[in-house]
Amino acid sequence: MAIKLGPVLNATGRISQRFGDNPDFYKQYGFNGHEGVDLAASCGVLVASATGGSVIYAGSSGTNYGSFVIVWDTDQNCKTLYSHLQDIAVKKNQIISDGDTIGHVGMTGKTSGCHLHFGVARTKMKKGFVLLEGEVTIQSPDPLNPDNGYKGWEDPLGSGKYMLRRPH
Repeated sequence: MAIKLGPVLNATGRISQRFGDNPDFYKQYGFNGHEGVDLAASCGVLVASATGGSVIYAGSSGTNYGSFVIVWDTDQNCKTLYSHLQDIAVKKNQIISDGDTIGHVGMTGKTSGCHLHFGVARTKMKKGFVLLEGEVTIQSPDPLNPDNGYKGWEDPLGSGKYMLRRPH
């Protein structure tokens, strides 16, 4: 079943890195390649939630993802990741709707320029503990396919399952 995703940027973002790119680099993190899609945009561009749901993490890892947010959509059994944010406009356990402001494009964490790293993972309904980023442990739904080589993350643009478009 397709996951319905709304727009994530309040501007047209250029795809600067696709899902699966740079496998040699991402091996050090336990991935077969890039585990999301990078959308290059100017720092400060509004980032909107692609789905509604519960904010299960809003903070900083101090490492790769920098400042990031994870939203769990229990209606569609998926979680969405928004990272390298300049600032965060939501709080953990907040219930949000698709299109709500998550924060703004930034370049926190391990990055060489302003962009949004966006990820999607189908989930099981059961909650578990997932070590996502170094010292940060996040209570998160278990990924549906944790052994796919990307720790459950899927291509947000792949197979026509997902859609990114400019907000209204």
